[in-house]
Amino acid sequence: NMDGIINENGAFMFPPLTAYLYGAGIWLGNFIGPGNWGIGLLLASFGYLTALPVYGIAKELSKNPRVGEIAALTYLLNPLVLYHIDFIWLNPSAFYFFFFAGFYALVKDRRHIGTILIVTAALFKQTAWFLGIPLVVFLLLRKRKRPDLVLDSESSLEVPEGEKIKTSRITFLTNY
Repeated sequence: NMDGIINENGAFMFPPLTAYLYGAGIWLGNFIGPGNWGIGLLLASFGYLTALPVYGIAKELSKNPRVGEIAALTYLLNPLVLYHIDFIWLNPSAFYFFFFAGFYALVKDRRHIGTILIVTAALFKQTAWFLGIPLVVFLLLRKRKRPDLVLDSESSLEVPEGEKIKTSRITFLTNY
C-alpha cells in the first residue's frame, strides 16, 4: 500500500519459487534480526554458491582446472556481481545458481538432472526460457558418442575387421 494505491499484482510479478525464497528469507530473518536480512542472506548465498558451477563449467570445457579457478575468481570479484549480490540484493542470484548448475550437469552429460535444474531456474526467473536457445544449440553441436548400430537377428551382414558399416543418413540421425 503506497499513498493509498494497493498493488494487487505483486504476487504475479515473479515465478513461484521467488515468492517461496522470499518466504524462507522472512522466516530466516526471524532468527537473524529485524529487517530483510534473511532474504539478503539467501540471495547472497546463492550468488556466492554460483562460483561452484562456474568453476565446473570452465574446468570441463577447457579440460584445465586452472581455467576453472580463474573463471570462479573472476565471477566472485566482478564488481557487478558484488554490487548486485551484496549491496542491492538483486533477486536473480538463485536463478543464476540453478541455471549454471543445470548447464554444468548438461556438460557432464547428466541430462535429467540438468533439465530439472534449468526448469527450477525458470521457476525463479522467466529469463531462463530465453536462455534455453543457446543450450539447445550447445547440445546439438556437442560431440556425442554414437551408439553402435544394432542389427536384427534376421540380417546376415558380415563385416570384415577394420571396415565400417555404411548407414543411411536417416538411420544415423535416428540413432544419434
